[in-house]
Amino acid sequence: MGLDTSTLDGWASPAALDAAAARIRKEGEAVSSAVAGAADTWTRLNGNYRAPEQNEVLSVFRNINPHGDAVRTASHQAAAALEDFAAEIQTLQQERRNLLADVADFLARPALSDPLGGLGDPLGGGSNPLIGAENVLRARISDLAGRYRQAESDCAESIGRIDGVPKPGMGLWAGRNFAAFVGAADGYSDLYTFKSVRIAAYHEVPVPWQEFAFTPLQPGSLTAAEATGDRYLTVAGREISIHSSEHPDFGRTRMEQYWRDGFATKMDWRPEVNKAMYGNVAWYRTRVDANPVNWRPEVPAAETPSFAELPTGLKGLKVGGWAVSAAMAGVTFVDERDLEYNELLKDDPSMSESARNARADEVGAVKTVTKTGMDIGAGMAGAAVGTAIGGPVGTVVGFGVGMGISYLSDQHLDLLGGKSVKDAAADGAVHLYDGAKDAAVGAWHSLFG
Repeated sequence: MGLDTSTLDGWASPAALDAAAARIRKEGEAVSSAVAGAADTWTRLNGNYRAPEQNEVLSVFRNINPHGDAVRTASHQAAAALEDFAAEIQTLQQERRNLLADVADFLARPALSDPLGGLGDPLGGGSNPLIGAENVLRARISDLAGRYRQAESDCAESIGRIDGVPKPGMGLWAGRNFAAFVGAADGYSDLYTFKSVRIAAYHEVPVPWQEFAFTPLQPGSLTAAEATGDRYLTVAGREISIHSSEHPDFGRTRMEQYWRDGFATKMDWRPEVNKAMYGNVAWYRTRVDANPVNWRPEVPAAETPSFAELPTGLKGLKVGGWAVSAAMAGVTFVDERDLEYNELLKDDPSMSESARNARADEVGAVKTVTKTGMDIGAGMAGAAVGTAIGGPVGTVVGFGVGMGISYLSDQHLDLLGGKSVKDAAADGAVHLYDGAKDAAVGAWHSLFG
């Protein structure tokens, strides 16, 4: 039957694909820059351009930037698809070279020059290992060709899905997903506490002089300790002092083991007792006292480690939770700031760029504090529910309640004109902020002129 390797011919060149990807990405950036430049130019002309169609023209250029961004994003997506295809081909090429070499070696075997193909008795009276080898090679050819076709298909599918919309990154966790993500991270870290343990530790100590390999014989040059020794080190006929860097024991130390009290990570699904509720709510105090094992026992202050003493893993969980919260707040700020900037660009294109940026920063900060505060409050409410129930069930329920409250507060409601509770609260916070700022400015001017 022979071995057909034609399916391994005509593969695309990885270098050519990478070059094409670079050109596409460059052109996309150029289009985006050109659009942004045109929009900026027309925005600056807003106060001077007068014509019957001025509103239509200015409106187009006020809102054209997203189109340039879409072209740039689409070019990056197309370039990424080509680069992924090129990388996959590079992986397959070495296999292709090895396979073609194996095929050439197989076809060069003398047995294949036999009219019967060296396969022995054509009626099946024997077997030949070449049959198995040929079948293995045929399967390898089919598999490699199929993987190339799959890579080709994946590339085409990726290009077909290009929509110019940035793929979700950290922004995926902004808005309604903020509390779900941060709540999960914080809740998970809260499951971990510590336990007191005895830890084997090590430190370096100097090697006692008695263990040095020598005692110098040079009179008058010995320290008191050296003078009492009974050994010496001779190197190439010379007595080498311990104080010389030539000596192998110079400055030598060794590791010494010792034991110390420390802390190790321990996972505990039980919530801690809420001290405020325990001191002021009778039914809660009765519930805790009746089943104390459902709550995590309080650690005496004298036995509580400082942050520096916490196990590395527990430090990482706590720092990670803070970092995630900070990162999510940063994502929310960027989103809110960009929304405000675009609104100002549309509603008041004559505003200076510096004033527009300042106002966008201002509103973004107020809305971020408001929304983040609501998410934190939702988490605290969930924690309160969890600690009231107690036990692992309480912890799980508390997670769900905290995340659910935050999620529901992000749903858009007709009652609020299509806004979410968080959006309405954020808008209200901005109005309060502006009112307080105006009052402060007015008071300043009335006092100081």
